[in-house]
Amino acid sequence: MGLFDNFSKTAETSDRQADPNLRTHYYKATMQQTRQAIQHLIHAKQWEVTLDNVEYNEYTVKIDSGNEVVFNLYNVTGLETAVDLYVNSNKMFGHSQKIIREVYQYLDQHLTVSSK
Repeated sequence: MGLFDNFSKTAETSDRQADPNLRTHYYKATMQQTRQAIQHLIHAKQWEVTLDNVEYNEYTVKIDSGNEVVFNLYNVTGLETAVDLYVNSNKMFGHSQKIIREVYQYLDQHLTVSSK
């Protein structure tokens, strides 16, 4: 994590992130099971779904005024799914990274984490 990353209003995950908290998470779960876990999270947090694109396995969710999370789901195998996140926040000082940590913590508790 670089010095200026905390001043960014956006954060995203990928396999290539230097910060382990911002790396793609893999789950031993079908696409349907992963989608259900994400839907439960959205419902539990009372977030508003602004886009549910089943064809591209993408959710866009409005958290609150000015904060948005995009969930991208990738079918690795029939029984393994990857989840990447993009967060756009109206707050600085690591708020976007905090949202990513909270989402992954929830998913890690409700799905089986793959060893990737």
